[in-house]
Amino acid sequence: RMGGVLDLSPGLAGLFLVAALSLAGMPPFSGFLSKFVLTLAALVGGNYVVVTAAILTGFLTLYSMTKIWLYTYWRARCREHPLASFRPLLAPVAALVVLSVLMGVCAQPVLGLATRAADSLTNPTEYIRVVLGPAGAVPTQAIREAGIAVAQAWEAAR
Repeated sequence: RMGGVLDLSPGLAGLFLVAALSLAGMPPFSGFLSKFVLTLAALVGGNYVVVTAAILTGFLTLYSMTKIWLYTYWRARCREHPLASFRPLLAPVAALVVLSVLMGVCAQPVLGLATRAADSLTNPTEYIRVVLGPAGAVPTQAIREAGIAVAQAWEAAR
């Protein structure tokens, strides 16, 4: 029942195609960069099973996205279409597709942000300093006394 959307909304058809190519990992979209970096790392590490799996999943995703696009957009239109208007879908889909393309074309800033996020997750020293202040993880006397009181109350309740 979804056939013929290309006639009803060529803009949505084009946006879906770009999103599908990104999902499949086709250049220059964002999916390509992530798949390329992971495949290259696996290749350098000699993990050929991961390389094969990454390439195979890329082709399978491309196949499935092409099939969905053909059935939804290229196929003959049904007499009565379930959606009266595709106009409300254009803005959110366009925003996501533009972000996806920008992440592929301007990959360096995104990669830098991801690297900094990974560093902060693997090295929590800066986070601890910001949250706990200059004293760091050294508890104050009041916190120590409160901890002791809680422990004593816990022991008494048992």
